[in-house]
Amino acid sequence: MSNTIRRGRLEPPLNKDKALTPGSGAAKLRLPVRQFKKVLVANRGEIAVRIIRALRELGIRSVAVYSKEDKNSLHVQLADQRICIGEDSPNSYFNKERIVTSALIFEADAVHPGYGFLSENADFARLCAKNSITFIGPQADILENISNKSNTHQISEKNIENMRHIEVQIIADNYGNVVSFGERDCTIRLRHGHNKLLAESPSPAVNSAMRKALGEAAVIAAKELGYVNAGTAEFVLDAEGQHYFTKIKPCIQTEHGVTEIATGIDLVAEQIRVAAGEVLSFTGKNVKITGHSIGCRIYAELSGNSVARHIHLPAGNGIRVDTVLYTGYSVPSDYADYDNMIANVLVHAPTRERAIAKMRSALDETVILGVKTNLDFLFQITREPEFCAGRFDSSFINNSY
Repeated sequence: MSNTIRRGRLEPPLNKDKALTPGSGAAKLRLPVRQFKKVLVANRGEIAVRIIRALRELGIRSVAVYSKEDKNSLHVQLADQRICIGEDSPNSYFNKERIVTSALIFEADAVHPGYGFLSENADFARLCAKNSITFIGPQADILENISNKSNTHQISEKNIENMRHIEVQIIADNYGNVVSFGERDCTIRLRHGHNKLLAESPSPAVNSAMRKALGEAAVIAAKELGYVNAGTAEFVLDAEGQHYFTKIKPCIQTEHGVTEIATGIDLVAEQIRVAAGEVLSFTGKNVKITGHSIGCRIYAELSGNSVARHIHLPAGNGIRVDTVLYTGYSVPSDYADYDNMIANVLVHAPTRERAIAKMRSALDETVILGVKTNLDFLFQITREPEFCAGRFDSSFINNSY
């Protein structure tokens, strides 16, 4: 394919003599931006579903890409248009040229990479730019810079015992405005330390002074990189409460929903607006964490194709479920080659104690027949005394199970 196929675009104005800042005064300057009519979603699973729903709310048409194994997936059914990009799962979702070609065929204005796969790939962002397709994420040179910094400056976590994993959600526009959203505690993970099980905001280990310091450190790190769009500043917290910055994760993450229900801000929609050239619609002063939110990841434990014969998902005030499931859906046998999360249960309540009680109720109500999951394990975690008291660290799973 040609890397120089071009189509006309209305570029956002960049008046370097006049600073653009969020708020009512800036709203008048937000009109001449790129108007996305169609966005290709270069991902699968619950994040693809989440992005397609955000696009629908914004009045933007969506294009789903899928491998042959995913032809019956929910994101494929929800999208306005769809195209198969290969039979080789999961390698199909790493095929930069085929995805960009698909965007050109369907005349998509932008590509949203979600998380994982090509979301942090500088070459993919660069290929999109060469073809006048907006990459909804940081620019290629920023992704490259972050990758280099992560490889050379990330601290060695193995030297910190009894640590906690803390994330600070950030978003930045093209005009120098960067906002942090408070922290998420993502300490409770599977034994190998990568797949998160539970996240909550705010962290029971972070006081107001620490929260302020973490937010400031996240904003400084983003500004030093010239960062644009949504991302996550990642920290570890030692037993004495000292925090250490590790890296910026340059994409939206699964746990973004925990921050969304705690702040009331649609981060995916804001990502899209920022990529279109808009100024952030809020400032740091407008962002408030209210109450307490918790998210639990439901994973499929597969030994072959599994069919969801019957599902019932919890609902009610302060409960949200992001999922790929529907009754009759056959979870592919190669799902384990991906992140095998099939649902993310999110709850919000005025206090941590009530949020934990609501999560127990939500997990207890959840029914997934035909697919083996970790539901019972998640329920056990929410009843552990150390978790309920907020006295846990990275050794929690090993020590408790």
